[in-house]
Amino acid sequence: MAGGIVGAVRGLMKTAHEWPEWIYWEQLATQSWGEVAGADQPVFGYLPGIAALVTPFFAVPHPLGAILFATMNAASCVGIVMLLRAEFRSGGKVVQLPLAVMTSYSLYLATQNNQLVAPSMYLTLLAYRLLMRRSWFGSVALGFAVLIKTLPATLFLLFTFLRRFRLAFVGGLILVAASVGLSTMTEGFEVAFDAHAAYPEQIKAQDPNLVLTEGVEPRSFRSNMSLQASIVRLAPWIGETFALILNRTIFWGTLLFVCYLAFVAGKREPIPNAMFALWIAWTTLAAPFGRYYYVALLLPALWLCWPAGLTRDRARWAQVILWLLALTPIATRSGNAVPYVLLTIFTFGWCARRCLRELRGRAEQTGATA
Repeated sequence: MAGGIVGAVRGLMKTAHEWPEWIYWEQLATQSWGEVAGADQPVFGYLPGIAALVTPFFAVPHPLGAILFATMNAASCVGIVMLLRAEFRSGGKVVQLPLAVMTSYSLYLATQNNQLVAPSMYLTLLAYRLLMRRSWFGSVALGFAVLIKTLPATLFLLFTFLRRFRLAFVGGLILVAASVGLSTMTEGFEVAFDAHAAYPEQIKAQDPNLVLTEGVEPRSFRSNMSLQASIVRLAPWIGETFALILNRTIFWGTLLFVCYLAFVAGKREPIPNAMFALWIAWTTLAAPFGRYYYVALLLPALWLCWPAGLTRDRARWAQVILWLLALTPIATRSGNAVPYVLLTIFTFGWCARRCLRELRGRAEQTGATA
């Protein structure tokens, strides 16, 4: 929690020096979507409706708008920690120090550049909590979580598997209505319609595999830390064809895997938290674009899987490994994709193991009572 608050304050300080992220929000708030997010501009996964959401921060004098933005980010981090403690704490009330360090630094990374990952993550966690209780307010939360940052959009498919189809459908309608409606308010219906119609092509233009298929390097490629981009960078050594096949195999293979587990989990109640955590971890792993601050999206999986205690009777090497894991986000800040990719792969595998174990246990329990 402290890391998120410090990161928000750090982001506030950066607004005075006109850092690129704050300038980007200002452009969205004061210019047309076509000028800021045209065909040759990096979009980074924002729907056109996001422009109307950031406009209020620039409708007031600069210091006040920046303070409100930082406060929103800090409050989101507080909400994230509260929901993690309520839903994903793995045994006992005490959060182990390495996990606390990882959480704090991950939230710091998510906020210190004036990003919107923390608000989107908070709404995503809130949506999960509410949708599992069959509350339509969860649909609202999920719709706006995806509007703020499109990565959680994969959860529409998850909640469909988890027999929350109607609520997921309503969430999708809210997302479309909010994005189209907000962008229409600021730029008119024709511009809003064209912006949404062109959005899939803009997202496709950021695909790192274009380097292999069309020889085109997306503008965001050099700062792309995702697994897919890392494999593309290995193409000179492993071959372009093999790199493309490897990327496609990893994406579709892991997608089928998590879909199958979600389908199985959807037949049983209560739904294990591991399934939600696994899908968030998969989204981070499989996304064609990644940045160091996306490690915040891995927190549900890490909180769920983290050992309940690190006492003296634990093996010393296990404590060392967990501390190294906790400090990995620090290494990702340098722009080196290797620690980030290793962390996403490890977290996905760790959470998948936990999910399989829980589903197997429920199956055995069901068989014993039958």
